[in-house]
Amino acid sequence: MLLLAGILLGTVVDMAYRHAHTLGKYGFEDPSAGLWVASCMVVIYALYRHCRTF
Repeated sequence: MLLLAGILLGTVVDMAYRHAHTLGKYGFEDPSAGLWVASCMVVIYALYRHCRTF
């Protein structure tokens, strides 16, 4: 479930980035930049927990 949440968050953030980029309103202070990194961190943590359970 954690891996699915990370992938879903990444997908939503990618769509938000593409929307902002299309409108020409993307900047480094945009929340999608931080959320994209957070989604990667969630995916990495989910894979780490999965590896530790075996």
